[in-house]
Amino acid sequence: MTGLLPSCGYNFQYIETATNCTSNLSNTVNVNAIPSSPNTPIVLNINQPNCPPGFTTGCVTLGNLPFSGSWFITATGPSTFTTSNQLGASYTICGLAVGTWTFTVTRVIDSCLSAAVQVNILNPTSPASPVVQQVVQPTCASNVGSVSLNGLPSGMPWVLTATPSAGLPNNGNFNGSGTSATFPNLIPNATYQFTVTDTNGCVSLLSTSASITPALSIPPVPSATAVRSPPTAVATTGVPQAWASRATRPNDSE
Repeated sequence: MTGLLPSCGYNFQYIETATNCTSNLSNTVNVNAIPSSPNTPIVLNINQPNCPPGFTTGCVTLGNLPFSGSWFITATGPSTFTTSNQLGASYTICGLAVGTWTFTVTRVIDSCLSAAVQVNILNPTSPASPVVQQVVQPTCASNVGSVSLNGLPSGMPWVLTATPSAGLPNNGNFNGSGTSATFPNLIPNATYQFTVTDTNGCVSLLSTSASITPALSIPPVPSATAVRSPPTAVATTGVPQAWASRATRPNDSE
């Protein structure tokens, strides 16, 4: 028998039309209320793809899944697939290709379907090349140079790398964040270029060149080779040295 209303109890009896005999009433059969749909999944976390040779697909973690009973998720996007029956309030799906995906959850016990949630898996792109803004040359006070760079990735940590890197601290790598930075401790008499690597592992092209001039030659510290004492005055009896004699000319009177 179909068409029974939900949230109602029914009894049934059988009537034999040929004899007009009627059976006793059956036990009560209750038709359940209309089940509610599962909650819409919520996105707890997205791991976007990295630049090669990292992960080229993404992962998404969904929450707000049915707390009791088993369920499965249907993913629709660049491809379509369904997970196996699962338990628990959250679930992570990986191997998602770049594109737009929608996810629904179906409760196994009653096949009720949730509303869909949408996730975008983004194609990773390399950051722009760092821009050389200023070059600070070695001085007598500091025998290394530095280069100020801007145009760096915003909203994430990054790593600047100097080329050539030989002799530089941390193998020529400088960690930071923000859209500008100064690369310090550059060895004199060398020409450098810079790349930046973002948190997705994507590396920029090389920057323009920045040349650090040769180190300045600091004059040597003067040293004394001989010491001369001032002349010693010799005095005559009762007369200072300066007045001990007087030059005379002819015809001068005594």
